Amino acid sequence: DVVDPNDIRIDVNSASYDINGNRAYAGIYYDIERREIYSAFLKNKYSLADEEMMNVSGKVLFDNNTSSYKIAAPLKLDDFNTRGNYLNYNTAQCRISGSGKINIPGDYGQVVINGVGDVIHNKISDSVSIDVIMPLDFYFSKAATKLMIDSVKRANLKGVSFNMKEYESRMALIVGTKKASSLVKEINLYGMPKKIPDELDNMFVFNDISLSWNKNLNSFVSSGPIGIGNIKTDVINKYVDGIVEVQPLSSGGKITLYLQLDEKTWYFFSYSNGVMQSISSDINYNSILVETKDRKRVASAQKGEEPYEYVVATRKKYQDFLRKMARLGMLINHGK
Repeated sequence: DVVDPNDIRIDVNSASYDINGNRAYAGIYYDIERREIYSAFLKNKYSLADEEMMNVSGKVLFDNNTSSYKIAAPLKLDDFNTRGNYLNYNTAQCRISGSGKINIPGDYGQVVINGVGDVIHNKISDSVSIDVIMPLDFYFSKAATKLMIDSVKRANLKGVSFNMKEYESRMALIVGTKKASSLVKEINLYGMPKKIPDELDNMFVFNDISLSWNKNLNSFVSSGPIGIGNIKTDVINKYVDGIVEVQPLSSGGKITLYLQLDEKTWYFFSYSNGVMQSISSDINYNSILVETKDRKRVASAQKGEEPYEYVVATRKKYQDFLRKMARLGMLINHGK
């Protein structure tokens, strides 16, 4: 066989080791002890216990045009829109970027959070950012959720616009290629999906959200408007002002979500240690949470699974969160 010197590809997999006999990893990882995000491009992890945000295997090649090393499955290297994870090390910019399934570090019990999209580690500034579709699912009051959905639908909010190729490739990693193709066809024809696939039947699916790792808070914090694709099976596809903070901890993790529909209408969720707290500017929403019987607040837990319940939050809790974000310069013109 003739070897093309401009297209030399080397295997990268779980059996790859460096010249010192250390396991050669390729991906983005969370260091549990140092509480930091880092990238590894064909080198060992800081610790075997470090959480994997994204791992890539397949073939590695060097692209002279972009001064970049690329790792992915062979088909992915030839066609970026093919399903699968991808890692790029741009040696000129000293930047490692990945695309595909992104595991959000931390243990959130019965709250399920995932990401599909892009992650960038700028090694010069040591900054990490992700731009993803992010399903977030948890057990919650159906009646309170219905009030929130109706409120969001009534609000005068800007619609989410898509790069359809990017949207389809991301969705394919969640719902599969066939369903992703159907979703795109329905959006092109009707402006929105006709029906939410079962895989997207989550409390929230954020279909356009950007988060950056904040070294002061040791957490991912969102920036800019948050695109909500759907709430449960109701199509939303609108941008909402707000903030999402995801904080992995050695003993689990915290998730905080603030959504502001207008100057007077907002919703707040805060999860940690098996308890989801929520409060809103809507007194009817709050009343539902207060009046829900204890047994209906609790989700059933499998053996070894962390218990879960939802309760109404205090107004102080949501105000403290906004003050904390304001100190970082993240101001939202929220109502009182």
